[in-house]
Amino acid sequence: MQTIFSILLVIFLSLFLFVSTGVVEEVQSGWSPAMTGETLIIDGEDALRLATTTPGASDAYVASASSLFHTSGDGAWERVGAAPPPGEIVFDAQNPAVLMVGDEEMCARGGGGAPLHISTDGGATWSSAPDAPRVKPLAISSDTGLVGGATCRGFEISLDMGATWNVVAESQLGMQVTVFSVIEGGNHQVLVGFTGEGGTGQLYKVDLSDPANPVLSDSLLMYYGLGAAAGTTDTLYLATIAGLAVSHDGGQTWDVQRDGLETVTVAEDPVTHGLPIDFEPDTYGLYALLLKDGGAAVLGTENGVFVAQDDGTWTPLIQPGSAFTSLQYLPGNQAVLAQGDDFVWVVYPA
Repeated sequence: MQTIFSILLVIFLSLFLFVSTGVVEEVQSGWSPAMTGETLIIDGEDALRLATTTPGASDAYVASASSLFHTSGDGAWERVGAAPPPGEIVFDAQNPAVLMVGDEEMCARGGGGAPLHISTDGGATWSSAPDAPRVKPLAISSDTGLVGGATCRGFEISLDMGATWNVVAESQLGMQVTVFSVIEGGNHQVLVGFTGEGGTGQLYKVDLSDPANPVLSDSLLMYYGLGAAAGTTDTLYLATIAGLAVSHDGGQTWDVQRDGLETVTVAEDPVTHGLPIDFEPDTYGLYALLLKDGGAAVLGTENGVFVAQDDGTWTPLIQPGSAFTSLQYLPGNQAVLAQGDDFVWVVYPA
């Protein structure tokens, strides 16, 4: 897990529809706190890295220290190759044989990162992209050649499957991409957030329907630290240290929900009130999000995985003493894969 600030970790969010401030949302989560979880072990190998992807995937990949494993609709895991090179692993939800791995540099201090590598055969082999910057791949659309990524220059896109890159939203000095999500059904619209050294971030929408002429929106919301976003054409979500923010009008107005999340969020938004005097960095944070039927359903937090309940509150599902920074449904949506500090956890329905 890469961090920018000593007091924060990467957030991602995931929940079902909820009770917002003064607004009751319909929730039909179907999740139960009686669900069970365990460390994912395949053929005697501990899963260490969870590959991310865009909404709608019917496949999943995890990597151990020496192997890459893949599963599709049948739920069985198959070894497809050696462990990928270092970095964040991403695959194309519509063409899962296409994967990328890499990571951006440490922007404030320089150095680090990992070179970009690409596989077009399901992870059996990998080739380098020698002219690419140190980039953290975020999303792939191999049918169009469009790839989104994060570098120290900001949010970048490639129109040629990672060979060359161009800045879409240029970060100011010291800013880093801390939020990214593809909007479900949004015709190549994405949410991107940037956070600076002072801790303040801004969320934007980027329209990539014409990749040669991307359109950056005005700031949709100011937030503190790192975050996680998700959205549909009707609703946008942003999870931060202050709670889960939801907008039903394209980001013009937001409601924030914390019911059941009090142990992992702060009571007052640090953007307007600063951090609490007794703030403990390893206590608070929302880092990963999954939607289900268009509503927020599952959250990865600083201390375990939380699920939305039918009354709009949140319940801790598992609390194994780890932050969870990415989430993905197993094929069939019957279980959830969760990236822990140095392991992958799989959560099964009760």
